[in-house]
Amino acid sequence: MERSKIETIIVECINSLNLSLVESEKCSNKTENTLFGEGSALDSMGLLNLLMDLEEKLERTGVIITILDDHALSQKNSPFRTISTLADYICRKIENGK
Repeated sequence: MERSKIETIIVECINSLNLSLVESEKCSNKTENTLFGEGSALDSMGLLNLLMDLEEKLERTGVIITILDDHALSQKNSPFRTISTLADYICRKIENGK
């Protein structure tokens, strides 16, 4: 799957999540803005919901992966910082067959 398609799916998931949030809690769908961490409106529960939705949407395209795992949590720089870092992380997981 192309990286651009993965970014598109991530943005779709963010837009879907934002529909259920009040304005002050909405997350940016801009590629380089902070998705999770300092300066983000997304808390850990919001991240979990986003990643579950993302896994489901990826599965519908034939990509079956677990995004939130020990490897993701143990990295010095979180793969969930931005849409771009998340897309990179998913691409690496797909390439490695995980």
